[in-house]
Amino acid sequence: MSVLLLFGLWALLSVSGIAQEIDLVPCQHANGKNLRVGAAPQGATVNGIVSRDQQNHFAYLPISGDLSLQNFPATLVEVLYALAPPDANGNVTAWVIISNPVAPDGFDLPAAMNDAVPDALNQNGWTAASCSVQTVSAGQRLPAGTQFWVYSSTGSLTLAGDPAIFLTDATSVDQVVAAATQSVTLDPSPFMPPDGTRRTR
Repeated sequence: MSVLLLFGLWALLSVSGIAQEIDLVPCQHANGKNLRVGAAPQGATVNGIVSRDQQNHFAYLPISGDLSLQNFPATLVEVLYALAPPDANGNVTAWVIISNPVAPDGFDLPAAMNDAVPDALNQNGWTAASCSVQTVSAGQRLPAGTQFWVYSSTGSLTLAGDPAIFLTDATSVDQVVAAATQSVTLDPSPFMPPDGTRRTR
């Protein structure tokens, strides 16, 4: 089965009003259970998720702590989560952003995170870190270096917008559109994990 990853992480700078979009080159026809799909180079506040289509129309989904992709033009299988780097005490925090299981009745989110997070820690070499898992909430401030991962117990990873999906600190689609007119777009490049090779588990 294939993976289609076209993920933009948009960290809006509230003070200056300038948006910063980080687009990743799509990865197709890859199998795996746990894949890092982005990283925040600087601290960012998360208030919503945006899907952008080919005509630059935006669909906005506010983060409520109980996100559902129903009626939202994006596809995810099964969990999108954020992983902060270890703090000074070696503590790591993971935030579940969206859970969209293939079979909701049989899906165990805590078990999925117990599988996903240790693997992500291992891929980063953070083997001595201790981790707590939380649900992301509106206005969540994520530290610089926070990573974004997709996990699927099925072994087929999918995260796709139309054609892009990104996180934002905007609180409405109007703010997203306004920021887009002032955006600073960085050159897209393939995301490579710390060891320099693209990895899926």
